[in-house]
Amino acid sequence: VSVLKDASATAVYGVKGANGVILVTTKRGSDGSAKIDVGFNATLKAPSKLPNKLDSYDALLARNRAIEHELALTPDSWAYIRPQAFINNYRNQTTIEQRERYPNVDWQDALFKKTAMSYNANINVSGGTKVVKYFASADFVHEGDLFRVYDN
Repeated sequence: VSVLKDASATAVYGVKGANGVILVTTKRGSDGSAKIDVGFNATLKAPSKLPNKLDSYDALLARNRAIEHELALTPDSWAYIRPQAFINNYRNQTTIEQRERYPNVDWQDALFKKTAMSYNANINVSGGTKVVKYFASADFVHEGDLFRVYDN
């Protein structure tokens, strides 16, 4: 890639090159026998840092604390306080029915994978004679996803 942005661009390309010219030179085959280049790259991705989170029990306790601190401003906030007996249901689940009624889901674990793989493979073939030159390239890319996929 070459960038021409001075008077030489205008001199060569006329008025169309007045604001500059970007020249892109593509790959070409060369005289001689076929040359084959193969490349492969694999990358392991992982989230660098995920935010800290609260489980359902701790989130409800924090919610109650926030409402208690807000009571000086709006006394009708008592209607939003959850009783401690209700909050305890999220911590002490003993039956399947309680786990369904009072879920405590780790959404980061449910939505994100720990790691994901990405692959890139390519092959280039070039060659030619004095009359004909050729260059062919093929590329395969698989981009791994950190999000889990669920079929609904």
